[in-house]
Amino acid sequence: RKITAIDRKKKEGDIYNFSADDDIDPLSNDYVGIVANYFSVGLMIGGSTSLLYPVLIVKAGATSSLMTASYAVVMVFWSYKIVFGFLSDCFPILGYKRKPYIVIGWLFCASVLIALAREGN
Repeated sequence: RKITAIDRKKKEGDIYNFSADDDIDPLSNDYVGIVANYFSVGLMIGGSTSLLYPVLIVKAGATSSLMTASYAVVMVFWSYKIVFGFLSDCFPILGYKRKPYIVIGWLFCASVLIALAREGN
């Protein structure tokens, strides 16, 4: 008899192996990282886009077309999140699909914020 995916037992702590009948608690230890990640991404995108007007227009006196281009640069990576999802699923790092990519993304974000903080006057 051939063993199918339905015959296999669910391993404890395996978040990728669930059926439609299983209840998912987003605040459990298995899923709270996803909630925290999306909350933090919302803060970063909201904060960075809302700071464009006071910094570029009011302080620097830039044109509105420069502000629009800056907004597009801020939002460009959000448009490619499906590509990054496929990348993380197809090329896992050390056996993990998403966690290393999320950590790498936040390290990149932190390094850019540190570099921007050093440029300020």
